[in-house]
Amino acid sequence: MPGIHTYLIHNNVKLSYTLHSRRRTTKLSISINTDGMVRVTKPTRATIVSIESLLIEKWDWIHNARESLLKKPKKLLANYGPEDYKRYKQQAHELVEERVRYFNAFYKCTVNSILVKNQKTRWGSCSSRKILTFNYKIVFLPKELQDYIIVHELCHIQEMNHSYKFWNLVSLHIPNYTERRKAIKLY
Repeated sequence: MPGIHTYLIHNNVKLSYTLHSRRRTTKLSISINTDGMVRVTKPTRATIVSIESLLIEKWDWIHNARESLLKKPKKLLANYGPEDYKRYKQQAHELVEERVRYFNAFYKCTVNSILVKNQKTRWGSCSSRKILTFNYKIVFLPKELQDYIIVHELCHIQEMNHSYKFWNLVSLHIPNYTERRKAIKLY
């Protein structure tokens, strides 16, 4: 559900933010999107006074965090949206299935399902039910980064953590995984 766009003026400076109400949330929280938009998540019964008090209390942090975010170079794939997801979802699914099959010939993991979604903050995930989920934008990555993400998630079926054992499994096919982990942050 989309948030309510609103603003607060403090010391003659206007701060725009979106307000999101969540039933299961027990406290107020502030986050800043990659585009610099401030988001406040509140319990359903939170008052505007408590929200504005928190914003004023965190005023300096908000402005410093927004400034540093806006100075960062934009991610290379940041401008893709819902229409792109519809257009590339099937292609991403086919790519991921083929590469999972290829690497799983070696790892021999039980994969119960492969999903492709339009995620904002993740390239992939592995559930305890052995379901692998990938971001559709994987199709836009260089092949070596696609393979890193796929091997990473496939190895989570055997090791549901980032332990030494997990990274040893990854390194069997991706010996330079540390360089690839750094490279993926550009996207």
